[in-house]
Amino acid sequence: MLLQLGFDLVFGEMSVIPYIAVLCTVSCCLLTPSTSLCATLTYKESDRTQIELPFDWFSHVVYLNGPILAGDAADFSALLAKIRADDSDARLVLSLSSVGGVANEGIRISNLVSESGVGTFVETGKQCLSACAFVFMAGRAPPYEGPGYVDRHLHVGGTLGFHAPRLALGGATDLVIEQDVTWGDIATVYDSALHQISSLLLGYGTTGIKWPPSLVGELLRISGPGRYRMIETVDDAGRWHIDLFGFDGRTSLADPRTRFTACMNLYRWTDEDKWLEYGTDTVSDSAYIDGWSKNQEQQSPDENALESLLVYIDMLNAEACNVYRNRETGNWEISLGDRLDGSEVSPEVMLPPSTRIESLRQSASGN
Repeated sequence: MLLQLGFDLVFGEMSVIPYIAVLCTVSCCLLTPSTSLCATLTYKESDRTQIELPFDWFSHVVYLNGPILAGDAADFSALLAKIRADDSDARLVLSLSSVGGVANEGIRISNLVSESGVGTFVETGKQCLSACAFVFMAGRAPPYEGPGYVDRHLHVGGTLGFHAPRLALGGATDLVIEQDVTWGDIATVYDSALHQISSLLLGYGTTGIKWPPSLVGELLRISGPGRYRMIETVDDAGRWHIDLFGFDGRTSLADPRTRFTACMNLYRWTDEDKWLEYGTDTVSDSAYIDGWSKNQEQQSPDENALESLLVYIDMLNAEACNVYRNRETGNWEISLGDRLDGSEVSPEVMLPPSTRIESLRQSASGN
C-alpha cells in the first residue's frame, strides 16, 4: 500500500483539494506522469486575430491542456525559460483547459505564474476545474514599474470551478491502513494540506497575489465528491476579482441607473465586509436601484472631465463615487470617493450583480 497526496482520478474526473489517499499498486499508475496523462504545454507567438482577449499587452500565448500531474511545474518552468531565452521581453498569457490534478503541483505552477508575471484566461468552450483553478487565480500581469496586478480573465463561454475539500481513502471508508503507513505519514500529509490553504490566503510565492478569503471559505464549506463552487454570476466574478469577457456590454455611464449599479458594484467588490453589508438581492432589486439612482449631483466640468457626477451609495455615511467622462479620451471612468483618479469601467461592472454568466453567453451567441 502507498500513502499518496493527490486527487482522485475516477473515470477521467479529478477532485480538487488534497486528501490522504491509500492507493493499491494497480491504482498508482493513474497518478504516474505519462505522455497521455500529464498536462500538455505548448506556446506560440500571439496572433490576435486567432484569439479573443480584451487586452493586447501579451506577445506569447502558452497553452496548458489536460490533467496537472507531478513534473508539470518543472516542464512549465523550462518552457518559460525557453521563451524568455528567445525573447527577453516576452509577455505571456496562459490559456487553461484542465479538469484538475495534483494539488501540490498546481500550487507549484501557481507560484511560477505569479512570480513570472503571466496572465491567465479560460477560453470559450474550455473548462478549468480544481487544481487548474489554483493556477488561474495566480494570474498576474507582468511588472513594469510596479509589482504588477491581478490579471485573470474568464470567457463567458468558459467554465471555472473550485472543488470542495474532502478526506477520501481511495474511495473506501472502511479500508484498513497497513503498518507501513504511520501516523507521522498522515501528519505530514495533513500539514501539507494546511500549507496549501495558507498559500491561498497569504499569497503565491513572493508576489503576495492571494485568494479572497471568502472564496477560500466557500471552497472549504462544500463537501462531497464531484461538487464544485462554480463562477456563475457577475457578482461571483466581481467580488473575487475575475474579469469577464466575450459578451456585448454597454460602455456608457450616461444612464443614472447604470451609474449607480456600477458604483455600488465597485464599492462592494473592493471590500468583503461591504459585500456582506450590501446583499446581492438587495442591490439587484429594481426598486432599490430606482430610489438610489436619484441621489446624484452634477459636478462642474474641469480640465480633466467633460462631465462629472457624484453618485451616492450611502448618504448617511457620505459614501459616494465619482463618474466622469475623461476629457482627453472621451471614455467614461469611475473612482470611489470624489477624486478623479479612476479607470475605465469594464462592461460587467455596469450589470446587476445577480446577472448570470450563462445569460451573457446566450446573448453573445444570439440564442
